[in-house]
Amino acid sequence: MSSALTGISWEDKSWLHHYPLNRHTVLDYFSNSPFYDRTCNNEHVKMQRNLSAERAAEMMGEMRSGVEYALHHAEELPPTPTAPPSTLYVIVRQRVQMAAGRAAGAAQRRGAGAVVAGREVQVERVYYLIDGVAY
Repeated sequence: MSSALTGISWEDKSWLHHYPLNRHTVLDYFSNSPFYDRTCNNEHVKMQRNLSAERAAEMMGEMRSGVEYALHHAEELPPTPTAPPSTLYVIVRQRVQMAAGRAAGAAQRRGAGAVVAGREVQVERVYYLIDGVAY
């Protein structure tokens, strides 16, 4: 992905008009952005129709390697008498691969990535969505 994307933002007003944006839908929304890689693990799981959220999460955890997107943080503030609702979502693009015993431990000590559930996870990019606009 080009570093030229650091100077752009993206918003899909039509999507936002038809669907609620929340911690459960933000990855679907983000998948329409120019920041999203359609060859990622998330797309492979999406192709499996009628999956429960739990089964989809299991399938993501079973992927042996590749790029995936994950919701890292969600902040959803309700409206107040003086302000509209406000949202902040932090999405990470991460590369995962199966950890291989001592090699994975060595990589973790060097700061190359964390080992989570037997997979080495390396964050490649961080994206922010503020009130529906992706940066």
